[in-house]
Amino acid sequence: MKIRYNVTSVGIWSLLLMLALFFTGNASLLPCIFIILGVACATLVGSLLIGSINAFTDFLDISFSGASLLLGSLVLSLLVFIPSLSQVQLLAGSLIFTLFLFLLFRKQIEPSFTIGKADVIAFTWSFILMVAVSIQGDMERALSAIPVRLGSEDITDAHFFTAMVTSVRSGTIFSAAYEIGSPINYHTLGFFIPAFWSKLFAISSHQALWGLAMPFYKIITFLLGYELLYYFFKSKVVKGAAWFIIIGMLLPVVLAPLHPLYLIKLNPKNFIFSGMGYILPGGNSPFTFTFPIVLITLILFYNIDWGKGILNYSKVLFAVLLATIVVGKLPLYFVMVIFFGVVILKRLIVDKAKISMYFSATALSLVLAGVLYKIFLTAQGATKLSFKFGYLIQNFGDMMHRPVNTAGQQMFMIVCIAAIFLLWAGIRLAGLWGLYKSGDSGLKEMATGSIGALLASIALTLILHIDHVDRFGHVLREGTFDVLQFVRAGYYLLTVVAGVGIMYLFLNFNTKPYYKRPFVYISAVWFSCALIALIANMKWDRPLKDYDWFNENYAELKTGKYNDGLITVNPFQKFHGVMLSGSDLGTYWTAMAQSNGCYNLTLKNSYRWDLFNDVLQKQDDHSLAALKKEGVKYIFSTPEDSNVFSNISQKYPGNLQKAAGTKWVYIIN
Repeated sequence: MKIRYNVTSVGIWSLLLMLALFFTGNASLLPCIFIILGVACATLVGSLLIGSINAFTDFLDISFSGASLLLGSLVLSLLVFIPSLSQVQLLAGSLIFTLFLFLLFRKQIEPSFTIGKADVIAFTWSFILMVAVSIQGDMERALSAIPVRLGSEDITDAHFFTAMVTSVRSGTIFSAAYEIGSPINYHTLGFFIPAFWSKLFAISSHQALWGLAMPFYKIITFLLGYELLYYFFKSKVVKGAAWFIIIGMLLPVVLAPLHPLYLIKLNPKNFIFSGMGYILPGGNSPFTFTFPIVLITLILFYNIDWGKGILNYSKVLFAVLLATIVVGKLPLYFVMVIFFGVVILKRLIVDKAKISMYFSATALSLVLAGVLYKIFLTAQGATKLSFKFGYLIQNFGDMMHRPVNTAGQQMFMIVCIAAIFLLWAGIRLAGLWGLYKSGDSGLKEMATGSIGALLASIALTLILHIDHVDRFGHVLREGTFDVLQFVRAGYYLLTVVAGVGIMYLFLNFNTKPYYKRPFVYISAVWFSCALIALIANMKWDRPLKDYDWFNENYAELKTGKYNDGLITVNPFQKFHGVMLSGSDLGTYWTAMAQSNGCYNLTLKNSYRWDLFNDVLQKQDDHSLAALKKEGVKYIFSTPEDSNVFSNISQKYPGNLQKAAGTKWVYIIN
């Protein structure tokens, strides 16, 4: 089978990345050349991964190249874990690997240079939608080349994500700026691609994540969402139909939950109810990266001929991609495993399929997921999981200011939660109804699988309890609120599946029975409200906030004076150290305060914080010696602890002294 490689599509994706650099003032000849070569290599690698699978042969060229770029970049990003590679060596390694694959499969590769009108429409529309869903948060941040604060921003997430890119870029997620140990939130896989691009294109980690990767993840999600719809309805739709492209890509946005009270009040700015299953592809970086992988696994699953019991290439790729979701976003992995499990059980029990048809692929996927989970999510973890009924009930009771102590009060709260979940499902319930009324076995099982996944995620949320503990087993922070990520993941999947159902209703508007029509009319009204809300909330009123401490220390780091030793910063306040360690300047020895705002909940950080806290509490030369033994040479003090280090430097000038001409920097002798 011939494997497509559309040179024009590759050029469009390269142009998009170069355009992002241009708007931040980073565009110059050398980075642009590296972008063209890097995108060409990654797209070829990805094309070889998926090009021989039937499901992807019907893709638009722009969608096929985008999916190839995503998967190819993920494969090549593993090269950043060889920390000795320079920018040129990284490019050389990518070229050599790609050239080897090209020579191996050269007879199957079929280059083309033309691109159709449908590709242009799809790319342009996906770009517009990406801007629309990004304008409230990511877009302002994307236009800066370095970590920034926006307005009255009071959370650390965005800066922590940038620091994670820096960690991966430095060659290992286990010994760089920030390690991750939580098995629930903020996993590492979504940071591999921006880390690879950051190092390859010689741009900042911040720009690689927010200016390049996040927009790309969102655009490819819209494109793949359309391709999933086309896969199910290609017998009813002309390939490349503009109206189908526009509606198909818009569905994830207009299926947003709406707040009924604000609808009654005709308050458009608050139409969108920020409940579970918000607009796709919104969410944090791990969610935004992982969802395209979810869509690819869905397309693969329904393309595979499960009637053959052999473990062919398509099944292996499906197993591998499904397993990788566990280190992209664990709640999404849980939801997808339940979804596929429900569908497979239905086929085994109702359709009388043989278990051998599914056993090899599912077994391989579970084994791979277990290995990845062990490597990435437990090696540094400091998380204790237990099962304790009642968290979700208590959580909603607190939000509604109602007691939930007695059995009657708990039952009342369960009824309230069920009502809220139905509101969050909203118009997506009509989509599920459409799937059940379609008469198509594959569509009906999608609805059943998504409902099963959502119910399983809710059930897990009811009983799962999470504690973050230090290396001695003492509780640092109660983090059970993170279990709601599972429910959110369930609603994200529900959005995709319901979108298929809504599209079925649209395509069968004039067919009997005619009671399908009211659902289409209701959907149209709902979509209009969602679009009004989206437009009403578009605003650029969060200017970049000047941050003197960061600016002063960033200027110091740019001098290059602090590259000969490890740097430690005590980010006791949420922004101290987190922004600085995401600057790509210096090598950091993390010592993050174990308090509110601490994102580094790992055993290694627990050990480091104990040492650093000894310095703050004891203020003696023995504590400094312990830091020095760890390889720390520089301490960047903050407004909260500068007096402590000033006292130590006066008491032990031979062990700690202030760097000449600086306000915050101390050197351990």
